[in-house]
Amino acid sequence: MSAEAWMSRPIPEPVPDGPYPIAAECGEALVDITDMPRLHYGAKYAEMELSGALTRCYVRREVAGMLRRVIDSLPEAYSLWIYDTLRPVGVQKSIYDLYWHQLETAHPEAGREQLLKWMDDFVAFPRIDRQRPTPHSTGGAVDLTLCRHGEKLPMGTYFDDLTDKAHTRYYEERSDLSEAEKVYRKNRRLLYHAMCGAGFVNYQNEWWHYAYGDRAWGHAVGRRPIYSYIEPPENS
Repeated sequence: MSAEAWMSRPIPEPVPDGPYPIAAECGEALVDITDMPRLHYGAKYAEMELSGALTRCYVRREVAGMLRRVIDSLPEAYSLWIYDTLRPVGVQKSIYDLYWHQLETAHPEAGREQLLKWMDDFVAFPRIDRQRPTPHSTGGAVDLTLCRHGEKLPMGTYFDDLTDKAHTRYYEERSDLSEAEKVYRKNRRLLYHAMCGAGFVNYQNEWWHYAYGDRAWGHAVGRRPIYSYIEPPENS
């Protein structure tokens, strides 16, 4: 399907939420995709100087092939900008603490239970758990956006936005969109259909988050997950 056709195709409703299956581990190796053609690794958390953030981009071998297929499905002017893939648990804790503080500051009236609910929508609790691993500890989750002629496409929010506008279908559910919002909708559609066409699933609360092989993917496609927690490579 062409990019133009993808842009005119609405993003469908997500699979209803429910209990995620327990993770299994298939033993597939990590690979370094930092230097893949038409892919740029922005190393967002290293840029933020979070301790332990990786400066190289690692995913499972099958995920690397799927990202290659995404790139090949897009016109030559397009490329992928990766914000984050494999994430050490220490970095996950730093992110969790950072966004907890942001939410607490922005909503001083909110109690702990409300803050926990909001956090659960956007940031996984940091832990090493081989049956219930956090998505970015598996090597199967990818945070990314699209570029055209090397420039990131506008998507309506920045990466890691903690508002309803970050929901993938936000602009599908609104009427009377401005011209700028129609562009955001087209760009989200293009990213969604290119990624899902290669076998990824999207996390409905984050337009940038796609996954294969983890528990969210298993829930969405009705299969047992194939990726569990995996240690990052040494000296990465």
